[in-house]
Amino acid sequence: MQLDLSCLADHLLETLCEELELDKDESSSTSPADRINEFTSSHPEAEKAVSLLIFKHIGLSKSLLKRGEFDRDVLTENRKNELGNLIVPHLSPVRWLSDESWGNMSEEEKLDFMTYILRGVDGRQFFSTSNVFRKYHVMNFGPEGIDRIVLGHGPKHVLVLVGIHGNELCGVLAVQLLLQKHRLFQGTSSVSYQQLEEESRWDMLLENLFDQLTIEFVIGNPKACQGKTRFLCRNLNRMFKLQILVDDTQAKEEGYEYELHRARILAESIRHSDCVLDIHSCSSDSESFAMPSSNDLSEEFAEQLPVKYVVESLIHRSIDGGTTLDCALLHGVPGIAVECGQHDHVDVVARAVVIISTFLLQMSNGTSTADETSERPVKMRCEGVEMVQEGFEFLKQFQEFECIPHDTVVFRDDIRGEVRCPIKSGAYLVMPTKMPVVGEEALFWAVAQN
Repeated sequence: MQLDLSCLADHLLETLCEELELDKDESSSTSPADRINEFTSSHPEAEKAVSLLIFKHIGLSKSLLKRGEFDRDVLTENRKNELGNLIVPHLSPVRWLSDESWGNMSEEEKLDFMTYILRGVDGRQFFSTSNVFRKYHVMNFGPEGIDRIVLGHGPKHVLVLVGIHGNELCGVLAVQLLLQKHRLFQGTSSVSYQQLEEESRWDMLLENLFDQLTIEFVIGNPKACQGKTRFLCRNLNRMFKLQILVDDTQAKEEGYEYELHRARILAESIRHSDCVLDIHSCSSDSESFAMPSSNDLSEEFAEQLPVKYVVESLIHRSIDGGTTLDCALLHGVPGIAVECGQHDHVDVVARAVVIISTFLLQMSNGTSTADETSERPVKMRCEGVEMVQEGFEFLKQFQEFECIPHDTVVFRDDIRGEVRCPIKSGAYLVMPTKMPVVGEEALFWAVAQN
């Protein structure tokens, strides 16, 4: 029975061969994958041994389920064990272990094996990946590869969410760059993509943080990212409400089982983290801005990020609720969502890189990678939200954070007619939508605080 090793990089396969003492015959042209498969086909125990060795090295899991279609009734069941409620798939949970070998394992062996996958769900203990990361820092992180990476072994667990919406890929690309460079990047809110080529700005080894932090990078909606679409069947960033997370029946009826599966995985990571950073981009042309959760620590952290604006109280004003930071607030976890700019802006990835770098160093020791000469962000407070209704259209093309005088007509729709700025002191437009969808947010109103 062959393992599926296609998701593993060549350098990791070579390392496995070295540790398994699978020396290459000088007269043979067999690849590392072929040598490993030849070894694992010799005995079922060999396949299990290789799978556990892979987990030991990379300290991460793609997800609980490897199949393209999520079928709860066929694939999962709940069992009690020393870790509490542990989901044990009926089929192999990883690409490199065959269903046949998984089926031949005893229940005790399956539970032992699953502790490698679910370390962190209970107790938040993660395998240290620093040795492998130091030597092989180019990871197969992406929508079609690994969707979760855990680095470090520090007492503070920080969670960086990217790709919650599949058309917002700046965070995914930024994490890939950080892993490739193996360093943090020093910059400001006005950093340009060209500056990423300046090696002097990549000035701190990422592994220097591993004693202080356990860093978890997660892609929220890998399938949507593959298709570069906002979501498949339901907006993942509106699903973090208890009544949605527990309702399998509605998910099956409306076809959003995959997004429900992802929301449950992310909710567990959020619940057990010490701080959450959620990276986004938006449809309007904008400078980067942060939206902290409604607690003092979140707002304090947000003000130290290299962003142009910090908009308080906005993240909990979405029309349907159920965002990642609503989930974080429910569990008392500080959180910050950051809009890094327009989806396809030339500098949006660079902004995401410097924001993530600053956040990680800030969480590590309270300092920042941002340039000391950079300006402090402008603080604002969200005062309201407008919803897209039938016939919605702006009266003109407004800019992000444009100041609108009181009683100025901003948009119209078939329900309310002309809608004017309701704030007596005037207000700033935040996230005026370029792609209006009935029932979703059209814009937010904000006022300056400093």
